[in-house]
Amino acid sequence: MDTYKINLLNKIFAISTFIMFYMLIGSIIIQAEGITGTCTGYDVNYRTGPDTVYGKVGQLQKSEKISIIGIKNNWYKFKTQNGYMYILKDFISTTNNAYVTGNNINVRAEANMNCEVIGELNSGRELKVLSQNQDWYKINFEGQAAWVFGEYIEVINKDFNSEVQNSNNKQTVAESNGTINADNVNLRKESNTTSSVITKLAKNTNISTISKSDGWYHIKANNNTGWVLSTYVTISPTTTSSTNNVIATTAKLDYVYVISQQGVNLREYPTIVSNKKLSLAFGAKLKVVKEVNSGWIQVQTNDGEEGYVSQEFVDEKLLDTSVPKENNIVNAESTKSTSSEATSIIEYSKKFLGTKYVWGGNSLTGGIDCSGFTKNIMSKFNINIPRTAKEQANSGSFVKRDELKSGDLVFFDTLKKGYITHVGIYIGNNKFIHASSSNNHSGVVITALSDYGNVYRTARRVLN
Repeated sequence: MDTYKINLLNKIFAISTFIMFYMLIGSIIIQAEGITGTCTGYDVNYRTGPDTVYGKVGQLQKSEKISIIGIKNNWYKFKTQNGYMYILKDFISTTNNAYVTGNNINVRAEANMNCEVIGELNSGRELKVLSQNQDWYKINFEGQAAWVFGEYIEVINKDFNSEVQNSNNKQTVAESNGTINADNVNLRKESNTTSSVITKLAKNTNISTISKSDGWYHIKANNNTGWVLSTYVTISPTTTSSTNNVIATTAKLDYVYVISQQGVNLREYPTIVSNKKLSLAFGAKLKVVKEVNSGWIQVQTNDGEEGYVSQEFVDEKLLDTSVPKENNIVNAESTKSTSSEATSIIEYSKKFLGTKYVWGGNSLTGGIDCSGFTKNIMSKFNINIPRTAKEQANSGSFVKRDELKSGDLVFFDTLKKGYITHVGIYIGNNKFIHASSSNNHSGVVITALSDYGNVYRTARRVLN
């Protein structure tokens, strides 16, 4: 072979190798839920953590896109096949600043639960938030200004202002007396849980009210003036108000049910910026403790845990239209071939049929529990999910029951506690594989999903 042909073959090999390498590198970035970010520089490093002290994993090139799911210390968080990575915000441009994490989220004409619903948003939808009013975000929806409740809105860049509170939500009351009904209650400068604390009030501290606003009282106490959550204020019986509404009323309902198929958060206080205490499952029955005028209800779970849920996601009855229909389960394989990854996961999981159930167990051959089983199976395929069923129920993306595909995680409230207590892997044809603790079929088994119909709560898709 002459020198010319040899050089030509070498060039072709070099070019082919470069193309394959570029394709491999380019496939590292996974497009997932989040807001789209575009790299504005060349050879921009991304790392395992939000600081230059963390290891460099790779680089982005100009115009390359990522899906941003969070921000920390001026670093954007995004997902790759190797896990979550961080890149400096300065090198990424964005158009939107938030995204939707739930399905069938109501869009309203005004920031009010009783206002007309003008549309819906579903998981993954990117948004441009224009401003904030308490727990509501103002967005541009189909060319008009509209409002969404913030429970299922993940804000990445808070590059907007909080609006002055709507005068309809702020009510002047005749000055009245009351007491603080808990210890170490924060008296805050403004009516939100992120506001600075002026002082802490002891139980039975005497107060006088000035006004009320979305679950908060503006009060005077011990020569200080500030805001406290209304649930910590007991007003004297003789108190009258300038309106027929009160912030916290005796419950008109005995129980409510969670009607959101993706569940709802039980929060410490009646505001979306408050800490999450639990993730309540679809269908959870909750005892009503107190109704709060700002669109929240104080409830108690079957375990006695108390907290607040938004009225948007609960109802006095479990609506028929919200119940997942067993006979609507679609065999995805009949309309679209199962992915090779899902097939591999199912075949691998079946190798461990018969492994005994051990609570807290982590051995696929020696003994394992339900969430240990799903975590170990997924880990084999480099899919990292948390250890417990409750935590796993927040992984990946929400899937409707009639849209299940092989490889999806399915979740149940087998103990009827109001939250997730069991998990398995859907394998198609109305069946799932799981580590069961049932006396009838203990261990790793395959069961008909319809057999668990009354306790089925939700599903999540974690496959790439």
